[in-house]
Amino acid sequence: PRVGESVPAKVSAELTYTLANTMHRVRDEWDQFREHDVVFLVTLEPPATQFTGRLEDLDVGEFREAFGVTYIRGAEILEVLDEEGNVISDPNPRDRKTPVGDVRTVRCILDSGQYDQDLDFMTRSGGDIYSSLNLVIRRKAKENNFKAVLETIRSLISSQDTAIPDWLHNLFLGFGNPGAAQYFRMPTQIRKFDWRDTFLDRDHLLASFP
Repeated sequence: PRVGESVPAKVSAELTYTLANTMHRVRDEWDQFREHDVVFLVTLEPPATQFTGRLEDLDVGEFREAFGVTYIRGAEILEVLDEEGNVISDPNPRDRKTPVGDVRTVRCILDSGQYDQDLDFMTRSGGDIYSSLNLVIRRKAKENNFKAVLETIRSLISSQDTAIPDWLHNLFLGFGNPGAAQYFRMPTQIRKFDWRDTFLDRDHLLASFP
């Protein structure tokens, strides 16, 4: 742990899955993982009675019981390797290699706080949460940057060297009316300004801004 903290500084893990018997399009999608992408690791324990109703009629709690969702954990990808150990998640297209084989190994980091809680739970219960995870869920590429966005916002807000003006706070955090940040709607806009001898007369002003 870091100084002053009780949770591990970093928790690394490896997960392995196979793309055998998948369509070419599906294989390409799973091979598009990049560093900092987030995946969800799920433990599914199907109930004895199969659910036959409509998904729209289930709330969150009922969905978990109907499909046997036991645990959900998040992981941030560091790199993806093929069967020969080649890194296929290189962000540079020129250095990206064609994957070999069907098996993929993902090196990732887990949530340190959640892992610390899980260790305590597993010590008391005698179970093993992480060996029971049997499903990997990926997000759409356009939606998979939320963690990076949140970390950027947090670093900017908490930084001592970065000063965000008050009028940008709500807009930056996604609250309020975006149009309120336009200069002509701000209550602090300057109505009059003394240019002194910058412009000689009205004709000089108009000629300066053709």
